[in-house]
Amino acid sequence: MRLYTKLGVSLSILIATPAIGQVVLDFDDLPGSGRAWDGNHYLDLGVSFSALPGAELRAHGNGTSTYQSNFIYSTAAGPAGFPVIATFSQLTSFVSFNVIDSDDNAAVWTAEAFDIHGNLIDAVQGTNGSPGLPPALVLFESEDALIHQVIFTPSNDYEGIDNFAFTSIPSPSTGLVSIGSLGFLLGRRRRK
Repeated sequence: MRLYTKLGVSLSILIATPAIGQVVLDFDDLPGSGRAWDGNHYLDLGVSFSALPGAELRAHGNGTSTYQSNFIYSTAAGPAGFPVIATFSQLTSFVSFNVIDSDDNAAVWTAEAFDIHGNLIDAVQGTNGSPGLPPALVLFESEDALIHQVIFTPSNDYEGIDNFAFTSIPSPSTGLVSIGSLGFLLGRRRRK
């Protein structure tokens, strides 16, 4: 009877670990008004952001633009228009975000999703997201190839991203720990 109790505890751990909840970042905790910020700010939530060499990440919003909420973008000296790179600490099967455009020229932006080997999984292009229009929604969802990195490349004007959401897939080691503990308990019980 005791073996079944330990076995039940171990199985409940194995069953309880596969899902990690969805993370949604609205960037409103960042300083707005075009200030630079550290791309590792959200690393404890499972994602880091980066810019190309020579560019930096910035946040804009908080009442100083047409779009009142903070959104993030990448820039070097001068106008915006540099990629924002999101890299996940664990693979993810779902990523979504809004494209915000503070300019009104409807230029083309691109969003791309890559696997752990740098292979392109999917790409989206658009022109919407301009002031007065609803923000464009980018959605990447994949069951076959898991997403490791997303790159948003704006046009040559002032576009960024907001409401960044993702769902991580737990690493296989999470399940292996539970399976290992199950084997340990069964082996220990047999020796008694």
